[in-house]
Amino acid sequence: MGAGGDWRRSARSAAAGLAVAVALMAGTASLAASGVALSAEAGLGGLAKPGRWIPVRIVLRSQASALAGTLVVEWGSAVLRRPVQIATGATQTFELYLQTMEVGSAVSVRLESGGSEIASASAPVRTLRADERFVLCVGPSPANECTATQAASTLPRSVHGYDAADRVVWPGGDELMLRPEQQLALARWRALRALDESGSLGATDRPRSILPAVSRLSRTGPHVQAGLTAYLVALIGTGLLLARSRARPVVTLGALAAVIVAGSAAAMAAGKVGPGAAVVVHHATLVQQLAGARGSILTMQGAAVYPALDDFAVHALLDDASFETVVRQGEKAVRESDENGYPVIGGRFGLGDRQSFTLSGVSDYQPLALARRGQAIEVTNRSQDDLADCRFADGTVAPNDGLLPAGATASVALADPIIGPVITCSAPSVPVTFTETRRAVVSTGRTIVAAYIQPIEGETR
Repeated sequence: MGAGGDWRRSARSAAAGLAVAVALMAGTASLAASGVALSAEAGLGGLAKPGRWIPVRIVLRSQASALAGTLVVEWGSAVLRRPVQIATGATQTFELYLQTMEVGSAVSVRLESGGSEIASASAPVRTLRADERFVLCVGPSPANECTATQAASTLPRSVHGYDAADRVVWPGGDELMLRPEQQLALARWRALRALDESGSLGATDRPRSILPAVSRLSRTGPHVQAGLTAYLVALIGTGLLLARSRARPVVTLGALAAVIVAGSAAAMAAGKVGPGAAVVVHHATLVQQLAGARGSILTMQGAAVYPALDDFAVHALLDDASFETVVRQGEKAVRESDENGYPVIGGRFGLGDRQSFTLSGVSDYQPLALARRGQAIEVTNRSQDDLADCRFADGTVAPNDGLLPAGATASVALADPIIGPVITCSAPSVPVTFTETRRAVVSTGRTIVAAYIQPIEGETR
């Protein structure tokens, strides 16, 4: 009996081992069949902070046939999805960004295609405390203050990549060796950091929220309301006309049925054709020009109003930005982007449904130019729009009742140090282009531009 039991246990062990071996062979065959290799690195020097943006560098290599799929990147409660297309024998590199307070010990990346996982990778990341000082050293550095070190060739290509850092040290480094987008990202971060440390960012007033006004709008819209009124008038008018003419019941019912069918067809078409078919984006936007660097920090609070029962995908043509929408408690914040890296919101919505959002990112839009001229600061409107409601830091209104026409220059004398923007103006246009796959998108709202100037050398708060 003992010998039989040993034999059975040995058989079971052998069978289990064979099953494991078969499973491992199947997994290896699946990965080999895909012909796609995926690798990932996360964090700034492998580090991150809660609530700050974290860069994720992903490399895809294909040795098989061309493949269309979706990259899914997860870190804690944050998820980012981006469609990709890989040509045969091609290598593609992506630098994506995630932000969450509920962080994880690693960033997971997987490539999905046709409902199946093609390849995956995990990138470990160490999370610092929110108040812990983070000094990034670029390349070999003798500095003892380095929290982490990163090679110059892998420095971020977006200002968001430096979000967790307090200081960047590069002894003897030549920034001209960096790619143009890396140079711009580092310059923007330094300008943003200087504004933050001077208190100027915190001293900037935010535009009023657009959401209360949007909540008071009719859910049907003027075109749909007009169509409904016309339908009711036609129905009642047809009934009265037939009653007065004493038409036969069959004729009366037929006429009423025709009106009802026509009204139903018009109702089904409402929001799908004609002037009421556009998606309307209501917004309140703040543009904060970076002093000493090309570009601006853009923060838009808005709501997209959808015109019909349908599937929608609204793209913001801003390649260094992201949408944030309301997420229910316990759910993950899933951000979508398209193949070009532009952020996308949408989903399936009905007539008059609204989707509130916050769009934040970096834009090249910088309509104002500031320059010191002795004791004065000259402000020039270099955009094609006339800017209104222009007000200087000392509270004075710009000449012409606050109007600064395109190409015009205004001058103001302000005592240093200047905390906050030198000037704020209202711009008539939205600095972001929105598109939808099958519909027009109309934007309405207010854009506030805040322009700062570089502090005098050695100036402190």
